[in-house]
Amino acid sequence: MQILFNLMVKHGPAMDPIVMTAISVGILLINYVVVRRLIQFKYYLAVMLLFYVSGFIQDSILIYFGKIDFGTKWPPLYISCLWLLFLGYYGDVFRKMLDFPIWISAMLGATGGTLAYYRGLDTQVYIMAPDFYPIVAIIWAAYMPFSLRLFRHFIILSHKPGNA
Repeated sequence: MQILFNLMVKHGPAMDPIVMTAISVGILLINYVVVRRLIQFKYYLAVMLLFYVSGFIQDSILIYFGKIDFGTKWPPLYISCLWLLFLGYYGDVFRKMLDFPIWISAMLGATGGTLAYYRGLDTQVYIMAPDFYPIVAIIWAAYMPFSLRLFRHFIILSHKPGNA
């Protein structure tokens, strides 16, 4: 996952967005093989779609309010693919965080989300407002606990009797 993240950060703007999205989805489908005992495929796909769409919406809102300028009206699709790849960490790395108190998840989200954006944008020349990173930290302080609880909810639904 981390290798693909680094490749997308470095070469994302030059890559075909359809190919990049296909690679991201392909990697997550391979990841599903590892986590399939945790979560049903339909729920995994739902979370995958949520991550992709929520990343696109968040970045579109940041563009609309002038917090970042990607040079286009919409965020580049490689940025949404980075959001998509984030799901790959939930079945193993973040699994230990599923039951953390909300305030710890919020702190980790604020820190980790901001650092991920910093790493994801540091090789490109984008114009960011001075309050861009604090806003990203606030968004991720809410998004991380929400996404962890949603993933945990889907794990629970996957293991309910009669829900094979």
